[in-house]
Amino acid sequence: MKGKNTIIIFSIVMLSFGWGQLMSDLPSLERPETMHLNLNRSEGLSLFDSERFDMNHGFSMSMMSYGGLSFSVGSYTNQMTYWINNNLRIDSDITLYQPMMNNPMAMNQTLNASLVYNTTLTYRPTENSIISFSIGNNPYTAQRHYSPFQLRAF
Repeated sequence: MKGKNTIIIFSIVMLSFGWGQLMSDLPSLERPETMHLNLNRSEGLSLFDSERFDMNHGFSMSMMSYGGLSFSVGSYTNQMTYWINNNLRIDSDITLYQPMMNNPMAMNQTLNASLVYNTTLTYRPTENSIISFSIGNNPYTAQRHYSPFQLRAF
């Protein structure tokens, strides 16, 4: 029995060393270029050029079950970015979500729809500095980004 335990422990240790050797094959953990603030996009464009404006839409539906009750959330998100000039941009995120609860004891199973928004003005005075002002309405979380799974309905 002691010999089997020794073989098992030795095998686990050797496999972990082998796995550690494969870790060197992982890609670099440097930030991708898309995460860097690139405000030079608007060079040479007029103020009303469509190249200065980006808009993304998203729709999501989520459902969870807790103690025999089901709770679902449907949300629509609109994210907009406008480059005012080479080193100044404004970002806006607007989310409209509608929670629903399936409770046989409750008469009103639809909870109030909510609107969550964040607006950020970003200024880059030099290559290595960024100044950012942000205004937001995020009623359920302290974080800047909204997650419908962090509702406090129960």
